[in-house]
Amino acid sequence: MKKKIIITGKNGYISVKLKEWLIKSGEYEVSSISLRNEDWIKDDFTKVSCLIHTAGIVHQSSEKGKYYEINRDLTIKLAEKCKKEGVKQFIFFSTMSVFGKKSGVINEKTVPYPVNHYGKSKYEAENYLSAMDTDNFKVIIIRPPMVYGPDCPGNYKKLSYIAKKSPIIPIIRNNRSMIFIDNLNNFIEILISKNEQGIFHPQNNSYVCTSDLMKYLRVSEKKRSILLNLNLFKKFITIINFTQKIFGDLVYEKSFSSYSSNYEVVSFYKSIDLSEEVKNVDAEN
Repeated sequence: MKKKIIITGKNGYISVKLKEWLIKSGEYEVSSISLRNEDWIKDDFTKVSCLIHTAGIVHQSSEKGKYYEINRDLTIKLAEKCKKEGVKQFIFFSTMSVFGKKSGVINEKTVPYPVNHYGKSKYEAENYLSAMDTDNFKVIIIRPPMVYGPDCPGNYKKLSYIAKKSPIIPIIRNNRSMIFIDNLNNFIEILISKNEQGIFHPQNNSYVCTSDLMKYLRVSEKKRSILLNLNLFKKFITIINFTQKIFGDLVYEKSFSSYSSNYEVVSFYKSIDLSEEVKNVDAEN
């Protein structure tokens, strides 16, 4: 009998791609639900093995109370229903933002210290869920870095657009943690199949240098680039919030993301080709 899985966030990028991935495996009966109204409260979860909660708001609300109402309170309400009705595994998508760091290296010694309402609301939900964790109700908390893939929203899409439009590529050596959607989906499937519990920080095997990524994106479009070496000015450039998000350093230490089995199924440059729907790019990998 196939494991029954429910994914929240019916139209979200991760939920849609994760549902496709799990269905394709043939091992699971997967459905998705919306939490925008309270119809889900009447749903029967008694035959559900795993619920994956991806729904939430990121940086879209001007009302700070909305973050706590949706990211914390709704999560708690959902988890309590799951536990009451016998769901065995609850997977919560949290965020790297719970650490509150704009730059640097995050490892097992880094204490979460969220500084915005998004990070705070997610971290408060985490704490409640951790208290609910038992052998019969296994809680998994996922804190992914930037997620990217075909048709993804967010910062990757913006960076791709800038790289293709601007011939000038600032050369600034930096490292960023990112994860391709297929690698993330494969990791989630592994956690489900092994009936895991705990807090996880998945990422690609290799860090990303933004300048290298931008150069590769232009090569994929067969466009020439003007390279501008700004390494000496990195300290000053990354003071600005926008450029810090692009050219600053922010990574999970590799050991912090290690797992007993390798969950990366797509290498970095191949993942960029897939994200851009480009084949046979003549560039050095």
